[in-house]
Amino acid sequence: MNKDNINEFASFDEYLRQGEPSQKERAENWKTAIGLQAVDGLQPSAYLIDVAKRNIEGDSVNYLNWEDLRRALDWDIEQEKNFSYKGLTDDEKIEHIAKFISGIWQIHAFREGNTRTTAIFTIQYLRSLGYEVNNEMFAKHSWYFRNALVRANYRNIQKGIDYSPIYLVRFFRNLLLKDGWVLKNRYLHIRPTDDWKEQPRIGTPQVPRKLSSSTPQVPHKFSQHVETLVKCMGDTYMSSAEIMKSLGLKDRKSFSELYLNVALSENAIERKYPDTPKHPRQQYRLTPQAKVWKENNKGV
Repeated sequence: MNKDNINEFASFDEYLRQGEPSQKERAENWKTAIGLQAVDGLQPSAYLIDVAKRNIEGDSVNYLNWEDLRRALDWDIEQEKNFSYKGLTDDEKIEHIAKFISGIWQIHAFREGNTRTTAIFTIQYLRSLGYEVNNEMFAKHSWYFRNALVRANYRNIQKGIDYSPIYLVRFFRNLLLKDGWVLKNRYLHIRPTDDWKEQPRIGTPQVPRKLSSSTPQVPHKFSQHVETLVKCMGDTYMSSAEIMKSLGLKDRKSFSELYLNVALSENAIERKYPDTPKHPRQQYRLTPQAKVWKENNKGV
C-alpha cells in the first residue's frame, strides 16, 4: 500500500473514534475488507477508498456491483431502443426520459464523475431524439440535477421515505418545455421547512391556444396534468379521494406527485386549511384564476 493510501486507510480510525454508530459499523467493515486486500498483496485503489468513505458517510443510494454493470447498462439501452415515443404526450415523454436517465445514473457505469458523464450522455441522447439542448442548464443547476437523481433513486422504508422522481421530471420540464420550476436544492430536502415544502414555478409566457372566435383567448398557464385536474373539479371543496375518483386514479403516490402537489405549486387549487397542510379533513378547491382558465377552455 503506497503512502497516500496508507494515510487514507488510517483515516478510517477517525470514523471508529468519532463517528455515529452506523458509521462506526460501516468503517469497521470497510477497514477489514481493505485490510484483507493488503494481506493478499493487493493494492486498494484510490477509487475504492473513495467509495468506502462515501459509503461510511452515509451514501445511501444503492449502486450495482461491477459484475452486473455491463449487463444492466446493455439491458437498459436495449429497452430504450425498443421503446416508442409515438403518440405520447409531452408529459409522458418527459416522465419516460427522466426514468431512463435515472436508471442509467443508478447503474453507476461511469467510474469517474458519474453524474457529469451522465449529463453529457443525456445531452447527446436528447439531441439524437431531435431536442435542441446544450450543457447550460446542467452547468447552472449541476447540484440540483445530481440531488434530483438521488431523490429519484433513494428509498428508506423505515423512515417513511419513498422514491421521488418528480424533481428530476421538473428539471427535464425546464430543459425541454421551458417550464419555470425554481431549481433550488432547498426544495429537494426530505423534511423541508414550511417555506420550502412546495417547489415554486415561475409563470412563463406561452403561445395561446386556438379557441373559437366567440371565446376570449388566454395564455396557457398550467401543465398538462394540472389542466386535467382543473377540468374534473367543480366549484366546491373536494377531498383528495374525491379528486382521485374524478380523475380515475388509484395510485395515491402518483396522484400526489404528478397532480396535487403540482396544482398547488401552480396556484390552480387552494387548501381549505392552508395553515395545516396535513389536516385530517383537508380539502381543495379551484383558485379564481383556475376557474377563469376552466371557463375559457370549455370544450377545448
